[in-house]
Amino acid sequence: MITIVSVDALRHALAADPSGYTVVDARPRDDFLRGHIPSALSIEWEEWCGAPPPASDPILAQPGYWGTLIEAAPAWYAERLSRCGIASERPMVYADGVRSKGREGRVAWMLLYLGVHDVALLDGGWTGWRAGGGADAVGDVRPRRETFTVALQEERRWTHARMAAAYHERRLPFLVDNRTPSEFAGDCYDYRRARGGCRGRRSSRSPTSSMGRTTIRDGGPTSRGSRCHRGPHRSGEAVAGFDNSRALSA
Repeated sequence: MITIVSVDALRHALAADPSGYTVVDARPRDDFLRGHIPSALSIEWEEWCGAPPPASDPILAQPGYWGTLIEAAPAWYAERLSRCGIASERPMVYADGVRSKGREGRVAWMLLYLGVHDVALLDGGWTGWRAGGGADAVGDVRPRRETFTVALQEERRWTHARMAAAYHERRLPFLVDNRTPSEFAGDCYDYRRARGGCRGRRSSRSPTSSMGRTTIRDGGPTSRGSRCHRGPHRSGEAVAGFDNSRALSA
């Protein structure tokens, strides 16, 4: 599972044992070079995701927009992650910037899928780290080779083919959509020229099941884009409408 670690907790943990955690910075490379948590490793999501379909909107080619993991053999992932300084048995913390588009979550998910068990996201990311008085470093970090052992957790990955088969067999997981209510309803979009979402999916930011980032992080609505109008939001409904006995997919 993915947990949340506070800036204070991470700062104290690194002070007590600098090698106790592997800190991964998922921001774009240029941002990382301008400043990062000391000893953090730079792993951009764009280095691990496949290319968008040729007929898709050009905006999907921008960093952070496409989310399909590269199809590669486990040995390829093991070698590449080992060279990146990632050890599968060491606890990992992921950080990102203000407009991350979920990069840190995607990288964290990828490592969970590949077999890592102890994964956390830094609450507030790089911005929270600096605001909380955390030390910073500039320039590149040369990773030391580690040992990464791949142990695929197939239940964590839902491909389009798997979702289509589940839909036709009427055995869909509980689907969660954490876009804004306007995006979920199809009233606005950043890149997708189609209305609505997958049938059977519930908006995690809707008044009936408010479990999106706005509720978990700050209890109030925020807008990801100036073109989108946020619908009504009621805090304190973080678990409404969710069945813990069913698999989740987003």
